[in-house]
Parts: sequence; C-alpha cells; structure tokens
Amino acid sequence: MFNNHELGMIMAEQENEDYPNWNTNLHNCDFAEFAESCGGIGLKANTSQELKMAIETAFAVDEPVIVDIETDPNTYD
Repeated sequence: MFNNHELGMIMAEQENEDYPNWNTNLHNCDFAEFAESCGGIGLKANTSQELKMAIETAFAVDEPVIVDIETDPNTYD
C-alpha cells in the first residue's frame, strides 16, 4: 500500500481542473497494525532497505500481508 497520507491523485485532478483542494488530507490508521489485528502480517517500510526486506518477507510467507509503504505526499505537487 502506497501511503502518502492524502489522496494525491484526487488533489492533482482538482488542481488540474482549477478546483480548490477539498478533503484530500487523510488521517490514516496504522495499516500494518490493522493487518495484524485482522490476523494477517503487517509490515512498514520507510526506507528503500526496509522496503526490500518487507517485500522479501511478504513473498516468503503464506499468509495475507499488508506492506505499508511511506511515500512523499508532495509527489503530485
């Protein structure tokens, strides 16, 4: 899951159409913790090294996995 804590593509669409930015900031839950509470595996990745390890772990297990990948919220600016 790419997590930039906002609806970045919606924000970009609003800006492209000259609409004011409205309701695109999110107050996300901890998606890795959510996965754990549902009986799966939850992993977080904030760096490229953490991402590599999380992806390797996700493919090595035979259980549902969510990898919460922190991304830059300014990508669509």
